[in-house]
Amino acid sequence: MIIFFGKGKYESDVQVQKCLAKYANLTNDLNCGSHFESITEEIENPIICRNGKPHFENSNVKFSVSHSHGFFVIAFSDSEVGIDLEFVRKIDNRKFSRLIDFESDEDFFKKWTAYEALAKYTGKGISFIFGGIEQIEKEKAELMNEGVILTQIPVFKGYVCTAASKQQEIILVKYDNE
Repeated sequence: MIIFFGKGKYESDVQVQKCLAKYANLTNDLNCGSHFESITEEIENPIICRNGKPHFENSNVKFSVSHSHGFFVIAFSDSEVGIDLEFVRKIDNRKFSRLIDFESDEDFFKKWTAYEALAKYTGKGISFIFGGIEQIEKEKAELMNEGVILTQIPVFKGYVCTAASKQQEIILVKYDNE
């Protein structure tokens, strides 16, 4: 999995396609095999959303996007992936204690980004989170049993970022607006 991270205004499809081009170059440079030979075609393909999960039509490349308070992350992989990024800020305990049991604001966002990453991984979106703590933990345990790994990624100070995938190797690439 290759994760691009950057600062600045997030421009949705444009940034995804720019990062996809860089992903194609990196996978070719890293000799990732013939699996990625057709990435150039995917750069031209539109991003399609089905059931809330964006993807490239007829493509083996999977991706997930998140942005928060002027920063963004985009993860690409040859298998399903989910990623979430959040700026750590003050949380109203009364609003969220039904959804997440947490000790501090940072603890809340570590758990929240893990749940969001899993929600994006499965394609269930926000409905994954609003089932309540017991439902969330049940689905999380099922995904962990299937081999899904949650990895916290230290990309920006004051932010929490978590990726969900079955891949353990992660390459981080700082994105600059060239």
